[in-house]
Amino acid sequence: QKDWRAELGLDPDTRLVAFVGRIIPEKGVEPLARAFGALNRQDARLLVAGEGPQLEQLKALGLPGVIFLGAVPYPDVLALLRQADLYCLPTTYAEGFPTTFLEAAACGCPILSTVTGGSKELMPTPDYGIQLEDTNPETWKKALAAALENESWRKEASRLCRANLDAHFTWDRVAGELLTILQSSGR
Repeated sequence: QKDWRAELGLDPDTRLVAFVGRIIPEKGVEPLARAFGALNRQDARLLVAGEGPQLEQLKALGLPGVIFLGAVPYPDVLALLRQADLYCLPTTYAEGFPTTFLEAAACGCPILSTVTGGSKELMPTPDYGIQLEDTNPETWKKALAAALENESWRKEASRLCRANLDAHFTWDRVAGELLTILQSSGR
């Protein structure tokens, strides 16, 4: 498993915030990067894994603490999510249930996101994960700072979210519920 802190020459105690996905305006990477850069924390880095048409423009901003990884092989994405202190998805459109939510929860990574498909089911209260209504960089800056400062919240949110994932979102669970629906409908 790749050790992202060692790979990037970071101190072992550096807090990692992760984004995984296409680098397009709808994913909200720019407001996330601006919010994180405004924190100007020496003890944390935002690692952006993905490619897309907005990548070079965002790199050119030179925001402090933001590292653009480009395309990352799937096993290394999972390693990133296992090692990250926080996963962020500041999407600006109502996408379906993001697979990255399930991956982050399975990897024990707490989630900070805008409200999107599946977010309320996976994170029904702030104890499970933080959901913001918009991508305003100031709002995100405050939420990032609070999440990075509160290790006990991060641990409890990752535990609760993983338990919710295991209880409701595994293939076996979903298939079982589908079979129950089909059987009760006489099909």
